[in-house]
Amino acid sequence: ISFTCLYSFITLFLPPETVRSQFLYPTFSEFALNTLTLQFSYGWADFLSRYALLMAFAPFAIWLVAKGKSLILATISVLVWLFLSQGPYSHFTAWQVIFYISVIIGYYLPTLEYNVQSLSKSTKKIAAAMLFTVTAITFTGSIILTVLLPIVAGEFKGLVTPDAYVVVLNLIDIRTHLDQTIFNRDTMAVGRLLIGTVWFTTLYILFRRHERLINKKTKGSLLLLGMNSLYVYGLQSVIIFTMDIFFDPPEGANIIVKTVVVALCLYLVYVLTYQRSFFKRIRQSIFSIWSRS
Repeated sequence: ISFTCLYSFITLFLPPETVRSQFLYPTFSEFALNTLTLQFSYGWADFLSRYALLMAFAPFAIWLVAKGKSLILATISVLVWLFLSQGPYSHFTAWQVIFYISVIIGYYLPTLEYNVQSLSKSTKKIAAAMLFTVTAITFTGSIILTVLLPIVAGEFKGLVTPDAYVVVLNLIDIRTHLDQTIFNRDTMAVGRLLIGTVWFTTLYILFRRHERLINKKTKGSLLLLGMNSLYVYGLQSVIIFTMDIFFDPPEGANIIVKTVVVALCLYLVYVLTYQRSFFKRIRQSIFSIWSRS
């Protein structure tokens, strides 16, 4: 709510073309109502509205799991996703299945890990090989369809023959159709749930197996960002919103330039997160001086 009000207030003083989507509702009362009920979010912090509502029901979900009634929670979550994911509140009803099923998995994670470790070496090798193969194939295919082909169809279309260009466009159309159906993000379609589960499981296994080495090689940066994930998410919304105000990226900007800009933004997020305690002390000092005055 704070981010939405702040960003909406700032845009009142900006030209309409400055930001991606600038609008307030016809009346202030409508704006206030939709903002307070989490139906309207502005900027790049829209996921926080989902997070807030899901956290509101989290104590009930955790109580069910702790009482050994995980099946009830899973059934409710799946039914809500199955029958309400297409409605006007899909950003809540569809995404909740990830949140609450993850609560269940997190609770039973030590047991799951123990059971996996109890399997024979040959079984674990076969399962791991199958999992990693599926992940590598689907991830590579995703990068080709969502990243490389649009680049070829755009700034590098002069490097391919007319026939090959038609093939590329057809593949992009197929990808778009899949994105809107079985891999739809807004409704959290079944394809996205399945592929997300496969990719996350692979990453989890790799990180747990090489946790110390990864932390050492990254100088603890991934651990730092992960432990402050909510702060990082809010911070990136401020950075992106600010960039959108002051920078107007040219159409068809070079991929190298865009990569450098994104890398600099990530570094800024890291630095501000690393110095979080320092900024907290400054904020506390300012409030202390203000309260005394």
